[in-house]
Amino acid sequence: MRRRLVDLLACPRCHGTFRAEAFEEAKVPGMRPVAAPCRVVCAWRNTKADASIDPDDCARCYASDIVEGKLTCVQCAAVFPIISGVPRLIVATLLSQIARRYPEFFARHPELLPATPPVVDPLADTLESFTRQRLDLRPPGPEFARQWRENLARNLGPALPVEQLRD
Repeated sequence: MRRRLVDLLACPRCHGTFRAEAFEEAKVPGMRPVAAPCRVVCAWRNTKADASIDPDDCARCYASDIVEGKLTCVQCAAVFPIISGVPRLIVATLLSQIARRYPEFFARHPELLPATPPVVDPLADTLESFTRQRLDLRPPGPEFARQWRENLARNLGPALPVEQLRD
């Protein structure tokens, strides 16, 4: 995740601003802006953005991405993990689904495990289905059609048999 995004993100709970903490970073080709682009939060300094921000700070900020870390809301103290460079701004019931998919991350950072045990939640099931399709399914091939039909049948449930969708 680029730190610059912290200036653009808002807490989904209270719409507050975030403070970013990196556990692991990756060096990336950076740039040096002429003026500081951040208007709300300087994620490099973890302070409010103001006129005192030096473009040299921006150059250091742009030189690395957060691979693993966390975002903490300054207003309500809600904490959200950054996993594989992606901020996971989701509720605890959905985060418990993510925890099952990324056990290594949560083994390294157990403090970010949701306190809420996994529950049956249709939205969580949809998240898992989309995640499975995105990460687990191979590129289209003969097996893809079978997997797609199985996923469709499971998602439709008793509402409509897949056979009725023909033609």
